[in-house]
Amino acid sequence: MYQKLKFLVFSYFPITFKILKLGKVYVKFFVTGFFTLILDLIFLFLFYDIFDCDILVSTAIAFILSFVFNFFVHKFWTFRNDNLKYIYKQILYYMFIALLNLGINIKLMHIFVNNMDFNYLLSQIATTILIGIESFFVYNFVIFNKNKGCKN
Repeated sequence: MYQKLKFLVFSYFPITFKILKLGKVYVKFFVTGFFTLILDLIFLFLFYDIFDCDILVSTAIAFILSFVFNFFVHKFWTFRNDNLKYIYKQILYYMFIALLNLGINIKLMHIFVNNMDFNYLLSQIATTILIGIESFFVYNFVIFNKNKGCKN
């Protein structure tokens, strides 16, 4: 029954099918981001409080481990890109975007907090949402695009 309904929707309303399929990717993107945040906080707690590492070292280790988790989950689950041929190129692009996003985050936080006098927590939430939207499109249409981008 489900397959017949899916075929009917796809046959008569192909745009709707693409939108519904894209919505699934949005949910996966959000879930992956949420679990990456939780993992980052767990690693930070472990290295700082349990293993008694310096806060900056703990933050760096947590970021690196979370980054690796985030890349592989996005690649294989969120965007369903299982081609390994260009994985090194993809991870380099992904790292470049992450560093670029860090710069954007710092700049937006400076503008929101120092220039516009907004609350720093609300500013970080707004910044995270803006960067999340930008990242989704870069990851989906460039880095993990099956037809172009990093020749995945």
